[in-house]
Amino acid sequence: HELLSEAPQLAEDRRQLLALLPSGMQRDPSRIFSAFARLSALARLLEDPAALPGWHTPGADDGTVHVVAEVFEVAAVCPLAIDDQEPLFDPILFRDLLLAVVPAQGRA
Repeated sequence: HELLSEAPQLAEDRRQLLALLPSGMQRDPSRIFSAFARLSALARLLEDPAALPGWHTPGADDGTVHVVAEVFEVAAVCPLAIDDQEPLFDPILFRDLLLAVVPAQGRA
């Protein structure tokens, strides 16, 4: 009975999530799953402060993280791996791809 009482909120959460997706993805389950897997892998990667130092900073106390746009570009193309049935990115490969995407700045 507890699940039934949560059904209206789950439906609202689903509507809000679908509203964030581009309209072409909203009816394509495989693309939705792919986006979810990549965002889950990215979230796991960002939980480790040593994984991408300098590419993200903590935001508010609510768990918000500020990430440079190129991190999302790499998350869209970086190969996924599976660990304990959870998607993940190889941190070294992810960082190398990120460095390849971002133009060099400075005079090293």
